[in-house]
Amino acid sequence: MKKLTALVLFACVCLCVGLVLGDSPKARFKPKAPFNDPTDLATIKQIEPKLGDAIVAVDIEKLNQIYADDFAIVGSSGKIVTKEGLLQYVESGKFKLVSYELGPIDVQVLGNVAVCHGAVTEKRIADGKEVSIDGVWMDLFEKRAGKWVLVRSGDGFVK
Repeated sequence: MKKLTALVLFACVCLCVGLVLGDSPKARFKPKAPFNDPTDLATIKQIEPKLGDAIVAVDIEKLNQIYADDFAIVGSSGKIVTKEGLLQYVESGKFKLVSYELGPIDVQVLGNVAVCHGAVTEKRIADGKEVSIDGVWMDLFEKRAGKWVLVRSGDGFVK
């Protein structure tokens, strides 16, 4: 009886080990979406300077194309700022990006979603005050109808 119990126990252990190894994360993870497609990486890296140039030029039409209709960011006040609110703020003249210099940009793409981040030095006029700022930013893009659009953004500035 002890030999039979040991044999059954051994068979169960072998079965469990086989199931665990056969269902390992590596075996389960088969991404269906392309990862870091070179064309997508290049496209997104080109969007960031276009975004900065459009803000400097107060090119609302260009900004309207870059930002997704459901774009949102948490502003420095802690309130959620939508695409409409952001475009109105830029167009109003209360905020003016005078110049900017982007540092290296890192992009990671998985299928139709991309995260892009980097550093920036800006000269801006906000509510009548000219300031120079060094900061970091992160943007979340989504490919919609074959076009990359900015859906979320976050930044932080060194004081």
